[in-house]
Amino acid sequence: IRLLSTSAQTRLPRDRQEMQRDFDRFLRIFRREVKDSKGKGGMARQEFYHCWFWALLFAQRVLGNQHLASQLTLEAAHAVKPLESGEVFLYWLGQPQANMVNQTDIDAYFSTFDSNVAWIEAEALAGRIAMNESDTVGGPELLASPPTFYFSFYGGNRREEAVSVARALRALAPRTLVSRAAHAGSLVAGRSTRQQYPTASGFHLEACIRAKPKIGFFAGLDENHAVTTATNWMLTGLAKGGRFDLFLLMLTAAGRAEEANVNQTLADIAEVVQVPRNIAAARIFIAGLGLDALVFSEMALDPVRYALGFSRLAPVQAFAVLGHPISPGLGDVSMDYAISSEAFESRAVARTHYSEELVLLPGLPPIKESLLLPPRLRTRDHLFNETGLGWLSSVVG
Repeated sequence: IRLLSTSAQTRLPRDRQEMQRDFDRFLRIFRREVKDSKGKGGMARQEFYHCWFWALLFAQRVLGNQHLASQLTLEAAHAVKPLESGEVFLYWLGQPQANMVNQTDIDAYFSTFDSNVAWIEAEALAGRIAMNESDTVGGPELLASPPTFYFSFYGGNRREEAVSVARALRALAPRTLVSRAAHAGSLVAGRSTRQQYPTASGFHLEACIRAKPKIGFFAGLDENHAVTTATNWMLTGLAKGGRFDLFLLMLTAAGRAEEANVNQTLADIAEVVQVPRNIAAARIFIAGLGLDALVFSEMALDPVRYALGFSRLAPVQAFAVLGHPISPGLGDVSMDYAISSEAFESRAVARTHYSEELVLLPGLPPIKESLLLPPRLRTRDHLFNETGLGWLSSVVG
């Protein structure tokens, strides 16, 4: 297992036939162990993390065989204990069943996608597969980013697929995935006026309008990530005039105790809140903030943030499209608006791509600030003298 893990992570230059022999030997041993464990009700989910997952990465990254990786994922899902296998089946759902190099391959993948997700939902509703909702990490956890993350790379309108994935996930974790904060959809006492917000599903949520509404932005990523940078741009714009109480929600770093980094400028205009990477704890924590509106940034980039999006944690909820124009499929559950840019979307057809009500903002969010140029640029002679790469001067020219 150590050999497979190292090879998958670093792509060590080893003989391909030798790696294939090691891989085949591992599979023979592990399949024998799985066969023995089936008499005990299946293997624990942790075994998938520690063993099978590395085999999948090895098949993908080292052997370059996506079909094998997909088959192994399905085999592993059937080997895991049924009431813990839901997330593995969901992970398999997002795996291409072959190396996709053209539109024909993409069409073939989605031709089976609908039937696969329908099968998962049916099995979950029948109680034959599920997610472990009593997990010590706080409820239904996803192994990796949900299948919807990959949709933006394939093109096309994937609204219905996103809705079906969300429906299947609710069937896999019916007890803890969806919840509603006490203040969401009700009038909060104090200096406020009554306001009704229309939602994509046709309902109206009664929310409070304070003298300074509390708006939270759930970036969930380190400050150096492009999504957080774009989120900062929106926060900076809203901070002008001091009309809002702004909150920046950041998930604590995965597997590390230190807090996520936030630059000082942002800390001066918004209250930075460190949210625990634990679905149950995070849900209680965010609800306690009493936000009037909550905006999720790029939900599908992080499995915890995606799972939290199923809950109603504020009277008005939206997600910001900052690079991946894909609906999370939650318009009939918890998400009211999709906030995108006119530079990203075609106004004529984009509304059909979202289960949420689409709001298009003008312009394009800046991802990075422009670099400051030195007062005097270097010449070709400087480049040649400092690097010895004279050929570069002709390339640059």
